[in-house]
Amino acid sequence: MEEEERTHICQQEIRRLRSVVRSMETDERRYEDELRKEMETESDKQPGLKRALEIWEKIQDGE
Repeated sequence: MEEEERTHICQQEIRRLRSVVRSMETDERRYEDELRKEMETESDKQPGLKRALEIWEKIQDGE
């Protein structure tokens, strides 16, 4: 395999991985939005949602 070919394959893989990361970030934002929305509407009935949000925030902060 030539150097040019390897470079091209690496660039394709980088683009693919960037796409995966963008998709995961979108899912992450959607999850957090849904969690917050559910917490606002059902907080009295499901007190565990507040704790779930606290855990999620810790995960986001890298703890």
